[in-house]
Amino acid sequence: MRCELIDRRVGAYVDGELDPASMLDVERHIEACGRCQERVGFERRFRSLVNESLTGLELPEDLRERISRNLDAVDVRSEAAVLRRRSLQVFVAAAGITLAVGLGQQARLSFPEAVVAESAPPPQVASLTPVFDEVVRLHASGLPADVRPQAPSEVSQYFRDKVSFPVTPAVFDGNEARLTGARLHPVGTRKAAALYYDVGGRRVTVVVTDGHLPELGGPIPEGEIVFRDVGGYTVPVRRQGDLTYVFTGDVDRETLLRLAKSARVGR
Repeated sequence: MRCELIDRRVGAYVDGELDPASMLDVERHIEACGRCQERVGFERRFRSLVNESLTGLELPEDLRERISRNLDAVDVRSEAAVLRRRSLQVFVAAAGITLAVGLGQQARLSFPEAVVAESAPPPQVASLTPVFDEVVRLHASGLPADVRPQAPSEVSQYFRDKVSFPVTPAVFDGNEARLTGARLHPVGTRKAAALYYDVGGRRVTVVVTDGHLPELGGPIPEGEIVFRDVGGYTVPVRRQGDLTYVFTGDVDRETLLRLAKSARVGR
């Protein structure tokens, strides 16, 4: 797949609108192409900024109805129709921003402050939303595992020549969470390991990458958990040594925070 095709499909890829086969083709190209990794990262950051800027804004009802009728009339089965639909959605965003300015409101392109699940003062966190959105999108997409290990050591071996850091799967007490698979998946412009777990019949995804993610604005102190709720999912982030672990899953918030806090992670 050429970069030109990625440019044409990047919006549908970020929105999760591609079919599974196309999604895999796009991901394989992105994993090996730094240029397209930057393109995808830009698209996700731009959409997050637009979404944040429109929080709390309301369009006039008659304008909303006209736009909805146009969207309903679009035949989403063709690629051209998808492009037309996306253009109308961009128009909705632009109309919301214009309306806010016209009413004398200030459309701020900033992210809400993160919540820290500890009593200590919160770390300086700048732009958490893109990272959290990407992890939620990965989990919700249900993409297949590249490897289905019999033991955590097989995961470490699988990623040894694929990423520049040692991938150490999270281990949970009492076999509460069972490692079922893993796949190579980018987070922003960085390669990362996505680990799949089964927790009482529910899926949990743990994304592992090296160092601190640039979008976090600074390292998270060890022993602290930073989390946000995104699209109905809780997404805790934890650092251990040189590795950063991002959790999400189909379990309730209390269970996921407990898993993130109690997991044995790191080298």
